[in-house]
Order: sequence, then structure tokens, then C-alpha cells
Amino acid sequence: ALLVSRTRLMENLVWFCFIATPALLLASKILGRDQFGASLRIHIGPIAIQPTEYVKLTYLVVLANFFKNRPPLKQQFFFAVWAAVNFILILSLPDLGSIMILLPTTIIVFAVMTSDYFKTFLVLGASAVLGVVGYMLFPHVQQRLSGWTSLFSEVNDANVQIVYGLQAVARGGLTGRGIGNGNPWGIPLFNSDMIYSILFEEFGLIVGLCVLIFYIVFWFRSARLTAISRDGFAAALSLGLGTAFFMESVVVIGGTMGLIPLTGATLPFIALGANSLLAKWILVALLVGLSARHEQGANR
Repeated sequence: ALLVSRTRLMENLVWFCFIATPALLLASKILGRDQFGASLRIHIGPIAIQPTEYVKLTYLVVLANFFKNRPPLKQQFFFAVWAAVNFILILSLPDLGSIMILLPTTIIVFAVMTSDYFKTFLVLGASAVLGVVGYMLFPHVQQRLSGWTSLFSEVNDANVQIVYGLQAVARGGLTGRGIGNGNPWGIPLFNSDMIYSILFEEFGLIVGLCVLIFYIVFWFRSARLTAISRDGFAAALSLGLGTAFFMESVVVIGGTMGLIPLTGATLPFIALGANSLLAKWILVALLVGLSARHEQGANR
């Protein structure tokens, strides 16, 4: 936070992030150990590193640099090719959660920073095509979608997490059953993918909604920082960071509640995952630094 507020560190790291993003994804593809149908974790002795958590940050730094002002068409095309390569690599892992976080974030940052709504609709169309291609090529994606569409007709291996999670939500009611009085062990991956269901069961609807409101307020604060930032890079980066944070929470909550297909994303600051927690603290530090950069400019 201190470095970001007092130096141009992030601007100087753009080209490093440009190279590191596909490099980390390739490392995950080549060295990652398959777990639950995806090769996301690289094991170095007792330590497990999940590069995709840090790829989200490096990707957003590059995104902010390209769209700190309205770039010419050639520069937009260059970014589109780079982004497409990264999304293809993410799909090949496959990591549906990261796609569902980074793609909407890219569209929102592009639309806000360029005000080019025609191209935004073109990107939306290309995203739909990418989704169809991902569904046709990767059985893991087909399984997730099949489980979601059969959610209320049958219980099978593809949707058992969501079904049991919704049952836990129903048991929680308005105020919950109390800390330790839930029954999380019957839900697969209850402490990571399905943690929001356990939160509902033990704390109830009121606390569950409060957590959702926290994520909404977090996004509004980052959007406010975008509006008052002194330069385009800080504006685009704060918007990207806040939107990605919010989209991750929406993807997890929506998947847990059966509103969208379940993904392997983590609920920020709540779900189990050391890499996710470290990446989220870096994200918060970046936002704090960008906010302090604005305040220092206002005080001069």
C-alpha cells in the first residue's frame, strides 16, 4: 500500500505482468496437479501454490494500463489478442470460475473507460461464442452445466453439492442454528466452495445478507475511487480490482444458491484457501494505496 501510494510501482510492472500472466497459466497447465477435474495447484514440497489467484491481479494491472485512456483501435486489437490467449489457457486448465470473474470485469472496465458501447456488445457476443466453445471442448464444463440444469429434477454427482447446500440454507432459517450446530460434513467441499451455505445454516438469513451487503459496499467504494482518481491508470485499476472482487463473491454466492452453475471460486476472506486469502489482501493493499495516492494529491 505504501509503495503504490508513493511511487509508480504498478505502472512500472505492467510489462512484467503482461508476460507473467500467460507464463503463470502455462506453469499451471504443465506443472499443476489434477484435482476435481482442474490443474490449478503446483505442489512444491508441502506448499501448494495456485497461480490463477495471482493471475487475476497481473491481468487487471495490464487491463488498467491498456484502458487508462481511450486507446486507438490497433492497441485495442493487441489487447484483445493477448486477453484471448489468456482466456484459452484458463479454459484449458479448466478454470471456469476465473473466466466468470475476469471476463465480466474486462467488459465493465472497457465500457466505463472507453464509453464505446458498440464494441462492448461485440465483446459480449464474442464472450458468448467463447462460452459455447468451452462447453463443447471441456467435459468438466459440461458436467457443471448439466448439474445446474438438473438441479430441481434429480440428485446426481454433478449437483449434489448445490442440493445439500440449499438444504443447509433452509435449515438455517432467519437467525441460524448457532455456531457449531450446523451439519457441514455432509456437503462436499463445505469449507471452500460451499462455505456460504454453512454460513447461512449457522448464522441465518440476516447474517448471510449482511455478508452480501459487505461485498456490494466494497464494490461501491472502489467505484467511488474510480470517479475521484487523479489519473486514468488508477481509475481503471481501482475499477478492475473492485469489480473482480465483487464478481468473485457473486459467482460463489450465485453458484451456492443454484442461480448459476457452480464453480471452483472462493468466497473472499471467508472460504478456505491460503493463496486466495493472500491474493485478496494484496488486492485490498492496492486499493488502499490508490486511495492514498488520491488523498495526497488532494492535500497538496
